[in-house]
Amino acid sequence: MDRITSFTASAPLPRASVSTPKPVPSLEPALPSLQLNIMHAYTRQNKTKPGSNLTERERRRLKKLLRSREQLGYSTSDRGGDFMVLTRTLDKKISRGDLSATTIYE
Repeated sequence: MDRITSFTASAPLPRASVSTPKPVPSLEPALPSLQLNIMHAYTRQNKTKPGSNLTERERRRLKKLLRSREQLGYSTSDRGGDFMVLTRTLDKKISRGDLSATTIYE
């Protein structure tokens, strides 16, 4: 299978909308090298670790939260569904108060 046939067979567009350029003999030797360089670039890009979108200050605070996760409680509020981070002690105190309230649970 020649290069043009393999290109049109692998193209994601309908065959009628793909026009292949006429071969230029002076460029033919450079095409395999170009293809190899493109493949190397894709491989290198896939191996690189994506950069962080957190600032240094945010990263430090996140690490601090993760270190203290045993002492923290996470929940959502009853009204509005807001995400809350509380100490476990305060979370238990609020939960006990809610469970002992006779007006909430009958």
